[in-house]
Amino acid sequence: MQPSGLPFNTLGIDSAIDRHPLTVAPDTPLVEVLGLMSKLRSSCIIPVCSSVTNPLEASLSSTSGGGLLDRENEKVLDAAHSAGGCVLVMDGLQLVGVFTERDMVRLTAAGASLAAVKILDVVTQPPLVLKHSEVKDVFTVLSLFRQHRIRHLPIVDDGGSLVGVVTQDSIRTALQPVNLLTRLRYVRDVMTPSVVHAPLTASVMDLAQLMARQLVSCVVITKEARGNCTESSNSQFATSTLQLPVGIVTERDIVQFQALELDLSKTQAKDVMSTPLFCLSPSDSLWVAHQEMQRRRVRRLVVSGSGGELLGIVSQTSLLQVLNPADMYGVIEVLQQAVEERTQTLNNTNERLRREISERKRAEEALRQAHDDLKKQVEERTAQLTRANALLKQDIIERQRVEAALRQSEAQSKEQTTKLEQTVQELQKTQAQLIEKEKMSTLGQMVSAVTQEINNPINFIYGNLTYAGQYVEDLLLLLQVYAKNYPQPADEVQEEIDTIDLDFIKKDLPKILGSMQLGADRIRNLLLYLRNFSRVEDIHKITSANVKQRVENKAIKNSHYLNF
Repeated sequence: MQPSGLPFNTLGIDSAIDRHPLTVAPDTPLVEVLGLMSKLRSSCIIPVCSSVTNPLEASLSSTSGGGLLDRENEKVLDAAHSAGGCVLVMDGLQLVGVFTERDMVRLTAAGASLAAVKILDVVTQPPLVLKHSEVKDVFTVLSLFRQHRIRHLPIVDDGGSLVGVVTQDSIRTALQPVNLLTRLRYVRDVMTPSVVHAPLTASVMDLAQLMARQLVSCVVITKEARGNCTESSNSQFATSTLQLPVGIVTERDIVQFQALELDLSKTQAKDVMSTPLFCLSPSDSLWVAHQEMQRRRVRRLVVSGSGGELLGIVSQTSLLQVLNPADMYGVIEVLQQAVEERTQTLNNTNERLRREISERKRAEEALRQAHDDLKKQVEERTAQLTRANALLKQDIIERQRVEAALRQSEAQSKEQTTKLEQTVQELQKTQAQLIEKEKMSTLGQMVSAVTQEINNPINFIYGNLTYAGQYVEDLLLLLQVYAKNYPQPADEVQEEIDTIDLDFIKKDLPKILGSMQLGADRIRNLLLYLRNFSRVEDIHKITSANVKQRVENKAIKNSHYLNF
């Protein structure tokens, strides 16, 4: 009988129903179903991180689009996690069968060929279903799970139409409000000590056959190590040889391997196992195990000792055992007894507090009397301070009058200082102008002398360049006439022509004369600029006409630099 006042309304089944399970038609090839199951979620892994540890795992990851040992994005993982590793075979709206990962492992262990098999040929028929109207709470579903050793139960309405599927995953996720029970129990209370394990060199086919033979959903991959036995070790490992868990292979991994068409007989466990493992301690609470399963999205966690030796395994089935009604009622009775004891303690504390309050009231009365006496003393002291404050105010007023006179004197001093600084600045400016004027006068005289010295030879060069150019043209014309009338010159003449490279001279000589003419023009322009510059006697007396002339001279100078 359920104890009164227990909030078991949170154990309803509706929140644990996955209403969008994976469904296929009866004539769907089994190979295609494997592809759908492998795409829906990657392998069930228990690593601390998602990094791939060997080349084969890397190839599996790139082949499957998400990887056997890699996490897919969060949305796909959440959907796949609730799916629970089963496929419902639907003929229209009628459920005709259920295909699970365990069925796939059984087929793999039997060595059956999957190429031409339809899904309807291998599903469990007729499927075990439960009407939604017959479900009272999760205990009904858990009872069927234990009775039939299943992990998936389709839910239908009164007309036989599919409502959804309930799995161990969905129940564990939905029962968050019952976490108090998992906080009060420990891993050692529910773990399975007899763990099916295999060495690193075992083939995947051997692992599948081991799962089918032992009716387990996973095989822990171990390596042997010698060491001293600890008190926490169970009897299975009570020898000097310890089994250290290094990886795990699950039913879901077998489905993935079949979808990838791997040769299971030649593939060793060490190449495809999920590693590294996250291990629990026997002293961890079931709430820690529950949180780790949710955070890592796995169904089982390995339990190891202080030396890393394999002690057991905790699965979703282990966690759901906590929801046994008898165990729950026993825990609740213990809690109720603890509440009664705590209530009695609180009553005693309240009585003690009442006595303390009475004592506090008496102390408050004494404090009130002391407060009145203190108030009188404060009033007397306040009167004395008021008189002293009046004297202090008079002193402050006198000080303020003196400070005002000082500020006025300081302002006058600042004004005189400012005027003096302005006078000094004007004198410095006048001095700078005089120095600049003297520099400009000296520079003008020097520029005039330099211009006169350069002007005479450049006029000589400039005046003769025109005649030199004409003479060169005449000579080149004469050479053309000579070459035309004497196309075959004497050997000595031809040798001299080749020596001096006459063709090059014909091309280059006009260019040289042009360059000389351009250089002479630039020198004349520069001399004109310098002559105009030397004529300005006072830079501060330049008229508008002088400004225009200086702009033109500046343009001539810039043109010289641009053409150079």
